[in-house]
Amino acid sequence: EFFPLNPILRFYLAKIARKKFNHTVIVSEKLRQQVPINVSFSKIHAGVDLCRFQFQRNNSRLLNKKNVIFGFIGRIEEQKGIHKIVDAFIKLKAYYPNTGLEIVGLGKEEKKIRSKIQSVLISSVNFRGNIEDINSIYKNIDVLIICSESEGGPLVLLEAMASGVLVITTKVGIVTEIIEDKFNGRLLLNNSSEEVFRVMKQTIEEEDKNKLIIKNAKDTIQNYSTKKMIDKFNSLSEKLIDPVERN
Repeated sequence: EFFPLNPILRFYLAKIARKKFNHTVIVSEKLRQQVPINVSFSKIHAGVDLCRFQFQRNNSRLLNKKNVIFGFIGRIEEQKGIHKIVDAFIKLKAYYPNTGLEIVGLGKEEKKIRSKIQSVLISSVNFRGNIEDINSIYKNIDVLIICSESEGGPLVLLEAMASGVLVITTKVGIVTEIIEDKFNGRLLLNNSSEEVFRVMKQTIEEEDKNKLIIKNAKDTIQNYSTKKMIDKFNSLSEKLIDPVERN
C-alpha cells in the first residue's frame, strides 16, 4: 500500500518467490486467484493490535448529528479516491455546515485538493500530513472513509473499527470478508462522488443505526487481533516444519 510496485516488477518478484517457497500465505480471498493452481497456500488475515487501538471514545457527535468529523488516511493519490471524498464533502456542507474533514497523508494530488477547497471551507478541512501517533486521529474523527479503487488490506479499516470509528468503504481487499453493510460498517456501491455523498449524508441522518454499527464493529474486530494472526502463523509453521523434520 505504501510502496506500490510496477506491475511488471510485481510479476517477476512473484515468479521468483514461487521458485523459492513451497507455501504461500494470502491475506484476502481476492488474492486467491493470483495463486498458481499447483502452489499450496493458506489464508491469514492481517491483524490489529487491540491494546494500541482501544475502543475508548465518545460518539456523541455522530449519534446526535453535531459537528461530525470525517477522516481520510492514506496517500493523497487519485487511486485512493481523495478527489471524490472532497467533492462529496463540499456537497455535504450545504446540508450540514458544521461537519469537518481530516486528511492524513501526503501525495502528489495534495496541491489540487487544496485548490479545490474554497476559502469558506478552509476552516473545515484539516491537512495533517504524515502522523506517527495515528491514535490521535482516530480519537478525533467519527467516520473513516475508504474510497480506494484497490487495496491489499486496508489495515486502516481494522484500526478504525478497533478504535470505535465508524467506517464507510468501497468493496476492496478484505472489506467484503469483514464488513456487512449497515451491520458493522457502511459499504459504498461504487466509488463515485455521488455515492460517497449519499452514504456520508445517510450516516449523519441515521444516528440510531450508527450506535449498533459501532458496537457490532467492536465485536467483529476481536477476531482480527495481532495475537490471533500470530497464533495462526505459528500453527501453520508447525504444520509445515514437522513433515520436513520427520524426513
